[in-house]
Amino acid sequence: FYIITGLHAAHLIAGIIALAIALAVIRNLKRVELRQITVDATAWYWHAMGLAWMVLFAVLVIGQ
Repeated sequence: FYIITGLHAAHLIAGIIALAIALAVIRNLKRVELRQITVDATAWYWHAMGLAWMVLFAVLVIGQ
């Protein structure tokens, strides 16, 4: 339980940091292509983490 909670917190903090960096980069970049890459990379991170946590939840539910 504590390991899963710690991992969740670490991924959440990393995601929030990624969002903050993306916002800072978007404000400083003028080219739309570079802004899009930043937003896409951040979105891929959040989607990958959501999928990973859904898989982990399924494994825990099935393993009971």
